[in-house]
Amino acid sequence: MFGEALYGERIVLIDAPITQSVEVMEGVARAGYQSLAVGNVLGAMRDAQTERRAALVLMKVTSGSVDAVARCVEFGMSDMSRRIRVMVLGPAGAPELRVQCFRVGALDYIEAGANREEVEMRIRIRMTLGKVPDHVAQAPSAGLASRRYEVHRLAVRYLRSADATVTSKAMLAARIGVSVANLEAAFKEVEGCSAVEFLRRHRIERARQMLSTSSMSVTAIAEMLGFSSGANFATAFRQLIGMSPSRFRENQGGGVNGFLVSSGDV
Repeated sequence: MFGEALYGERIVLIDAPITQSVEVMEGVARAGYQSLAVGNVLGAMRDAQTERRAALVLMKVTSGSVDAVARCVEFGMSDMSRRIRVMVLGPAGAPELRVQCFRVGALDYIEAGANREEVEMRIRIRMTLGKVPDHVAQAPSAGLASRRYEVHRLAVRYLRSADATVTSKAMLAARIGVSVANLEAAFKEVEGCSAVEFLRRHRIERARQMLSTSSMSVTAIAEMLGFSSGANFATAFRQLIGMSPSRFRENQGGGVNGFLVSSGDV
């Protein structure tokens, strides 16, 4: 359920230019957050009263403002007990800018023109699944496989965007600008599994979240997550969770916690 925010209260600091987008503003409201328009995002984050209330920042980004995003991310993560996460709204069809934003720590990249339903879903998913795992946050310093941890962090940040078009390790490696071999080595060292297995689990975990918290059809979820068909999605879901997507939704996740291996459901 989304009745409680994980970080701060249910306030989103909105970069003033974004308030002109009705779709974005309505998407924020539909996700259960109040909007607070600010002219200076970093200044608002530094305001003690605002900082205590904020859960999320949504700021506009261009090729010339990535450094500003980086500063906001750095400040938002400076107090780990009260994080303020940063999402950005940027131009469509700008893969290099998208990757730059993930490199500096943005939680998600929403393309300009996204409708209210997409904005809502991205915020809901990011604010529940966007927390970086402890073993990632505690990655060793330079000299202790720091390069592999950096590749892993970048890949995870990219995957935690709502970009569901990444369905293979080759595609993921290309999106973040590393070789497949480096990507594979990073996941085996940090996660103890292959990049392909991590991708599969990640997509199914997102499916679990969407089935539990949205009214989207199973077919629509399959399409959003990049599965070739509803049948392919159902098979992958059943292999990891132990029941079909429809049965899982009917049960509302009752008693299902983590990845199950039972194959008794049909």
